[in-house]
Amino acid sequence: MNDHLSLMQLRNNLRGEVDPSVSDHLEACLACRVRYSRIAQVDNFPAPAAATVQAIVDASSVVPGIRELTAATATGSPEAGELWRVGRDEALLVWVRKNFHDGAVDVIPVVLDVELADEQTVLVPASESPLRTDLAATTALRAHLHPEAFIDRIGMMDIASDVEDVLAAQRAGQQSSVSVGPKIQSEDDERLEYRQALRDLIAELTPSAWTATTDSAASHSRSDDLAKVPEFDHLRFEREVSERLPSSNPIRVDDGNFDLGAGMVLTPFYKVAYLDTAVLIVVVESLSAAHDRLTDLASACRRAVRSSPDVDAVCVTEPTDDWESLLFSRASLRGALELPSGLRAGPVPVLVGLGLLDTLWKHLEGSVSAWEATDDAPAGLGSIDIASIAARHAHDSIGKVETQGRRALQEAKKKSWTNLHPELSDQVTRFVAAVTGSTSPSEALSTFERETRCDQDS
Repeated sequence: MNDHLSLMQLRNNLRGEVDPSVSDHLEACLACRVRYSRIAQVDNFPAPAAATVQAIVDASSVVPGIRELTAATATGSPEAGELWRVGRDEALLVWVRKNFHDGAVDVIPVVLDVELADEQTVLVPASESPLRTDLAATTALRAHLHPEAFIDRIGMMDIASDVEDVLAAQRAGQQSSVSVGPKIQSEDDERLEYRQALRDLIAELTPSAWTATTDSAASHSRSDDLAKVPEFDHLRFEREVSERLPSSNPIRVDDGNFDLGAGMVLTPFYKVAYLDTAVLIVVVESLSAAHDRLTDLASACRRAVRSSPDVDAVCVTEPTDDWESLLFSRASLRGALELPSGLRAGPVPVLVGLGLLDTLWKHLEGSVSAWEATDDAPAGLGSIDIASIAARHAHDSIGKVETQGRRALQEAKKKSWTNLHPELSDQVTRFVAAVTGSTSPSEALSTFERETRCDQDS
């Protein structure tokens, strides 16, 4: 990052002493724009003269595709892969991930400030942008918007595979293989403030915030429900979850409310991703009252997880001091037949009576990752040419890595990903063939590591 502007430079600019270098820096630096706005509010500077405004406009760069924004028109409902302008009082851009056609549209916010991209932001080059300028799709702020929040369609943008790759890497706690921004390393990173500003804009466009509040108790907005916990500290909760489960990633969600009947509602609150699974946290006003209506509660939970296919459990909690919770696995949300009696049993929570953090820890720590579960080789596997199949897949995968490395922005990634060992494909093939044969996975892995070390030494 460049050095920030001094207080004197900001004050001089507010007084009308326009310096082109100051204007250029303000255009590129969010932190200085925030300070500039705060100084103007505190010092109550008079509105700038028309000549000052014109000077700032003349010194500002123009987005190449700005005419596409002004000429865009609303054409039908938003569909997957489209770039739209949305908003109520202020407009912003979103890329449509999916339209559920049930009052909610799954979107990824898109911004022009590519220099503020983080590790969860897909960088879109100008050549692939309908605005003919670099864009950044912030997957960390994925949200559901009301269909009426969509103003007009800008064009198509083919970033579906990149977005899914970043979302998958985010759930697994790994680095994405696509082009993204640098990782946020500290709590005072200005990109956190930028992300919060975007989150506030998006919150006004969600289905629950867009729909007018009615007198019915079942139609409370999300803000009404969370007002019951006025002292809730989101940053502290996210920090405590990350400390308890170091590989987890708590993600705020806003999927509207789900009716439980009897004047009760269920409100999605957070999704905690951990390795290759996730738990959806939902809030109810009274856990005991919801527990008395288990069938209705399970039905509402099933509706809540429809937009999150990676979720394998739902944690229902009450916003009280101890945040008492109960947890359903995805399977326990449905009725089943008991054996050997054959009697039908309704939905039953698998964890009851613990606090929220204890419930999450107990469930996620006991979950088995997909890569830890192995099955016996199926009969007839010996007749399949495993080596040729593994060689083909290894060759294709290495080719994709090298292609992504050539497109990478970071020089270290470009250098390492385009200079892979020439025998890597053969080594992976031998490793896969060994595992599917009589060699144990640990022995095959140790052999693979020895070969890698020998290659590095040579």
